[in-house]
Amino acid sequence: MKFSHLPFVAALVSLPAAATPPQDFEQDSFYKITTVVNGQELALTFVLPGDACRKDAQTSCPSKARVELQKFKNEPTQLWRPENQMDNGRAYSVFSKYSDHESDLTGTLLVSNPDNRFLEDKAYKEKHNRLTVGLHTTESNAMWSLVKQDNGKYRITSLIEVTGPKDEPYPSKWKEPRSLEGYKTPEGKFEVRNAKNADVPAQLWAITKVSP
Repeated sequence: MKFSHLPFVAALVSLPAAATPPQDFEQDSFYKITTVVNGQELALTFVLPGDACRKDAQTSCPSKARVELQKFKNEPTQLWRPENQMDNGRAYSVFSKYSDHESDLTGTLLVSNPDNRFLEDKAYKEKHNRLTVGLHTTESNAMWSLVKQDNGKYRITSLIEVTGPKDEPYPSKWKEPRSLEGYKTPEGKFEVRNAKNADVPAQLWAITKVSP
């Protein structure tokens, strides 16, 4: 089945064709996105909201859905399509193969309710800065920078605007760059957080094409 994606909510400016850099990802292919936590290679996995939402609207419930790390089983919820939304390679949407439509990819990786306090309170963390899947938009919390490192892996950074020294400290603007990082919770689950940039293996992600 050939998927497309839904039309953009807003147009994005493109550079001239001559300035287009090489593309890291094939347009119609899907990829697994993995990192190593506590010696285990684990895959980014869309955990469906299930009965908390309509059966045909699993990608439109970001407050109920979540994204965590699981062993790779080559399931649609573990397959992703990065699509470059600007020719300079800065902004990507990361679509889930799991879709509410047969011919369109409806859900993308996003950050729910961005907030720059990053509190440790459990109720706060359930609501703010949580990695999830929701309907495709071009809002900054659903756009990502995928930067290839010298070792071939990627740093995945949200494009939520970082507040500069002279900017108003809006709660929805983070105060420093953060990257996706895998970690093990005290309860033994493997999850993903937006952590301050650091030179640690769990912030490096292998993005590997998966054969149909």
